[in-house]
Amino acid sequence: MKYQYSLLVIFFLLISLKFAIYYVNASPFEVDVTATVYKVVDGDTFDAFPIGRVRLADINAPELDETGGKEAREALTNLVLGKKVYLDVDDRYVVDKYNRLVCIVYIREDSRRLLNVNKWLAERKLVSIVDHDNEFNPSSWNLYEEYLEELEEAVKTVTTIKTTTVFKTFTTSISKIDSDTMNLCIVGVFLIILMIIILMIIGLLTRKRR
Repeated sequence: MKYQYSLLVIFFLLISLKFAIYYVNASPFEVDVTATVYKVVDGDTFDAFPIGRVRLADINAPELDETGGKEAREALTNLVLGKKVYLDVDDRYVVDKYNRLVCIVYIREDSRRLLNVNKWLAERKLVSIVDHDNEFNPSSWNLYEEYLEELEEAVKTVTTIKTTTVFKTFTTSISKIDSDTMNLCIVGVFLIILMIIILMIIGLLTRKRR
């Protein structure tokens, strides 16, 4: 009987750990800022007003003098040039070493959905996927995300704030650290409560057996 109780405890702990890892690593879709693209540099980089240079996260396009480089730039140009883009900015580092915003880039597909440009390019093998050190997980990307046009009005205030130079200050890093700490605290409390509940169940079952 004790052996069965031990297996039960181990089972619940493994399930709890799985959910805890998912909670910490999950990176839900979000729109941090919108901008209008006025120049495409290559297959994974463009310039947009009013935020400056953007680097598409976790993909690498061939250089322009390499095979496929011009094709990748042409594809990205056809997708985003002169259009409004919706950017999910990396919460971990915000910018790369060249001060380019690191983002998952979306364009509007219709009144209900946004198209993930990063994934679209990768699926057509115009770029390669490289899982860099950031908040994103390319294996979890969806080609389309639901984002109603009506929601855009609700995020205009947030957009205005996030297009300021706060992107390039350490304030973002501090807020990210606070966010990570909060996530870990929540997971820790969840596991402790679960352990207490399991121990209480075992205690009740043991008393009944006596």
